[in-house]
Amino acid sequence: MRRSRIGLTLRRPARLHRTLKSDIKALVRGLRRSRLDVALGASVFLFVLIIFLISRVHQLADSNYSMLLSQSLIHHRSFTLDRYNIPRLLPTQQLFHVSNGSIYQLELVDNHIYYFWPPGTSVLSVPFVALMNTSGVSAANADGSYNPDGEVIIQARLAALLMAALASLFYFTSRLLLPPGWSLLLSLGTTRNPNLEHSLKSFVV
Repeated sequence: MRRSRIGLTLRRPARLHRTLKSDIKALVRGLRRSRLDVALGASVFLFVLIIFLISRVHQLADSNYSMLLSQSLIHHRSFTLDRYNIPRLLPTQQLFHVSNGSIYQLELVDNHIYYFWPPGTSVLSVPFVALMNTSGVSAANADGSYNPDGEVIIQARLAALLMAALASLFYFTSRLLLPPGWSLLLSLGTTRNPNLEHSLKSFVV
């Protein structure tokens, strides 16, 4: 009986050692995979960000004046655009609103000028627009007139940042089911989907 107890006592440390060694190896493998995923996810983010930043194809339609509304919220705490030097044109009846002449993005209500489309995009863009203002980029000129070039720059950079974040999110999400190679292909290929890109830009910028 004593010998069996001694043998059992001797075997327990050996089993514990093997278990601990196996756990450490599994932890190391997990850390290596985690570091690889972080590196690949960051690479996807930077790659997509650079591609969109160097792109010179910018098409604005409904989102014109949306960053000017963000400017108004920052500097005037107002949803009206009355404090900006926007030409007052002949009121024109559109399908759902009265626009400022041919500028259908602007709505005339009780002699006030508003951005016609839902303001959620402009509200969410306030922090980014404020950051761009600190670097000298603004949707309004010094005299209060509309600066379309500044609007384009702000929207283009915001779109680049959002698409890069989306691509990285796609990578990490797909890694739950797929190996790194397929996850890279999926994340990079999906962000080049024209319909997805257009939908995201329409929603956020």
